[in-house]
Amino acid sequence: MKKKFEKVLLVAAIGPFGIGESFLRALGGPGRETDSVNILDYFPLGYGRAGRLLRRIGRRRLAARYNRAIREKALRGKPDLILVNKGNLIRQETLSRLRRQLPGTLLVNVNYDDFFSPSPGNRFPDLEGIVPLYHWIFPAKRPNVEELLKLGAERVHYLPLGYDEAAHFPVRPSKEVAERYGSQLTFAGTYTPVRARLLSALDGFSLSIWGAYWNRAKLGPELRREVRRTGNGRIVRGAELSAILNSSRIGLNFLRAENRDTHNHRSFELPACGVFTLSERSEELGEFFAEGKEIAFFSSPEELREKALYYLEHDRERETAARAGYRRVKEGKHAIRDRVERMMEIMGLE
Repeated sequence: MKKKFEKVLLVAAIGPFGIGESFLRALGGPGRETDSVNILDYFPLGYGRAGRLLRRIGRRRLAARYNRAIREKALRGKPDLILVNKGNLIRQETLSRLRRQLPGTLLVNVNYDDFFSPSPGNRFPDLEGIVPLYHWIFPAKRPNVEELLKLGAERVHYLPLGYDEAAHFPVRPSKEVAERYGSQLTFAGTYTPVRARLLSALDGFSLSIWGAYWNRAKLGPELRREVRRTGNGRIVRGAELSAILNSSRIGLNFLRAENRDTHNHRSFELPACGVFTLSERSEELGEFFAEGKEIAFFSSPEELREKALYYLEHDRERETAARAGYRRVKEGKHAIRDRVERMMEIMGLE
């Protein structure tokens, strides 16, 4: 028999069309009360020098306020479920108190990054102490399942990432957007040196590049020109992202080796926006999509260039695959709402 949960507290980064907002929408429903603690209220997501400096100087004080807000909201509201997105700044003391003082509340963690990532922004300072305090953990990386169980996790279940139906959908771009940002290929994502090297393989193609840090990166003259011509370091989300993608013939997706990505949010977001997707290859992505029929894959800079050229020259094949990829994410139940429903089913909740 399923247990009904009527009150939920979400602890996440909740911003326009971000993952936290997606979960907040998915958790809402008739007769269900939702509340939240937004980490962005305590650690603003500033990509500028001032934002980074603020976080560095006041990190300890901000973390204390953030943890206190979680405890106070939870103890006051007494939710049936506390759902944490990542939560690498939540202290062991906070989780211990919640388990002790709210014995009827489920503590659940959903992490879309690698729990063991070397990236400073993803690192957990006390993973061994924190992991056993959650009743359920849902990692998006399959290797994390066994790794977390070895650290003493009570229950762990793999949960893939997904797209948000409210943020990712086909959009017909306006004439102005199509003329200004139209290109052969579009990439939307944060700058990394690896991604810059892959994009450099597309020298001579028309590129649209969006995302944090690109405008401050050391790039070759052609990539620098494309960044300045289009995004110039700006982040795009929601309908604007879809309009830009649909001003392009191909949407690009790169996986992050340091995050042990075998899929990411863009794996589902790009097809959901209706754009033909050319993604870095992984075995897992081959389980989600039919290669060449729903999306296309590459494994090297040379294959990236080769596939880009091929699909730019074969309009009908590209457009047929884009429609098939869109159907796959819709019919395959790859939305965040579907993931939340699956999570509740696994935990025996409704």
